[in-house]
Amino acid sequence: MKSNDLFSIYNKAYNFLLQQNGITDVIINKHLESESFKPDNLKIIYQRFCESAQNRQMSNKVIGHSIGGVQNLSKVLYDFDPVKVVNKYLKNENLKLLRDIEKILKPTGQIRVTSNSFI
Repeated sequence: MKSNDLFSIYNKAYNFLLQQNGITDVIINKHLESESFKPDNLKIIYQRFCESAQNRQMSNKVIGHSIGGVQNLSKVLYDFDPVKVVNKYLKNENLKLLRDIEKILKPTGQIRVTSNSFI
């Protein structure tokens, strides 16, 4: 098979995916990224950690819809700088962080605050 043929097949597949509901360039490119890619920046690791937390049970509805996505957390989490976050919110100050999220991001819907909410 010629490289032009492969390029044509790739473009058709890519465009097909873009026509699907909810599929964007960002989503496709994330899947095309090598799994062996290891970030060399602690901010990237912290952001990915937050993205992973979103995928747990119904958290994607809470984070994705309520505050407009994980990226919006950068406004509260100092652009995903864990050192600055730790300096601002001490170990047991999760409610302080939640209150700042409420104040700055103004999430929609009800905020659940129980003993299991912060596990």
